[in-house]
Amino acid sequence: MARRHPTLLAGGSHTNMDEPALVRQLVRRSLAWGGPLAGEEIVITNSCNEALCLCLSAVTKPGDTVEVESPGHYLMPQLLETLGLKALEIPTDPRTGLSVEALELATQRAVAACLLVPNASNPLGSVMPDEKKRQFATLTAARGVAVIEDDIYGDLHFGPQRPWPIKAFDTTGNVMLCSSFSKSLTPALRIGFVAAGRYRAAIALQKTITSGATNPITQNVLAEYLESSAKSGICAACGVVMSVRLMACRRR
Repeated sequence: MARRHPTLLAGGSHTNMDEPALVRQLVRRSLAWGGPLAGEEIVITNSCNEALCLCLSAVTKPGDTVEVESPGHYLMPQLLETLGLKALEIPTDPRTGLSVEALELATQRAVAACLLVPNASNPLGSVMPDEKKRQFATLTAARGVAVIEDDIYGDLHFGPQRPWPIKAFDTTGNVMLCSSFSKSLTPALRIGFVAAGRYRAAIALQKTITSGATNPITQNVLAEYLESSAKSGICAACGVVMSVRLMACRRR
């Protein structure tokens, strides 16, 4: 990639942060769940963890309260503690995920954001049903609660169709969808992204002043891989159309 596109080595670290080729592939992938994402809302990051941190920094200030799943991934409270934020735990069902009813009660008090993993949640593995995702998106938008959706495990779902993220039901730009290719391809790439909705400018500013642009060569390597793997066709093991060749069929 560097030999074919030597100008990638000459770019500034705080300019042209999002490589168009990778943004196009992310938008293409979102067609599978009824999107698509808007290319102009995407910020490429150094992993999903950085995406989560950028989102929290963009929509909260020290002392704010953020709702999290209980039980949830151990990283979430560590992120909040590092940023000086308070955690408000919301009970989570092992099958259907975070309780929207409990969330409705909790948001009657001042809450800045909600951080959750609705698809293949870690550690429970729960998947929030589509109707609950729609209710969740509507409720949080009405209450002014910014949503930070960690969808890093969505591609690992067992089933014939990838579950839709909450972002698919967002009509106001209130949901920030964070993900990466650390679980589906390799963690060594350190490539993540956030589809930031109406918070894109604030998140891009946080990205600029903290880490600058994500490696443009790695972005283009991933983009080329995704473009080539999109032509893989149908899985020979089960007949399911595979949108990305790197995601091995679980039935093998």
